[in-house]
Amino acid sequence: MVRDKWLLGSFSFTSSVWTYTSSFSEETKTGSYAYDSNKKWVWLKTATVGGKNQSAYYSAITVPSNHGFSDDNTYRAAKTNQDFDDRQVFLFGGCPTPYGFVRFYNSTNKTIGDW
Repeated sequence: MVRDKWLLGSFSFTSSVWTYTSSFSEETKTGSYAYDSNKKWVWLKTATVGGKNQSAYYSAITVPSNHGFSDDNTYRAAKTNQDFDDRQVFLFGGCPTPYGFVRFYNSTNKTIGDW
């Protein structure tokens, strides 16, 4: 297990999949990743949120009556994009690249975040 830098959750890694579990809710995120051991960078690609892929997640969203979007489908699309945005996995920082947001791994502290 690896903690995020801000202690908001934890990551587990297998040979091909990562899982993030929030410290404040039961929600998890999973996906694929790539790791550069020379630079200590981790790239994440979100595949599921709360056990649902993007399509199922979109369909399951309960739309509040006062959302302020032009229609309910626009709200669902915005919420889905936000929750599947790889930058949201860590909540803060990161370096934008053509491949997504890169995160740094500190092997001494066993944390992932931006440095």
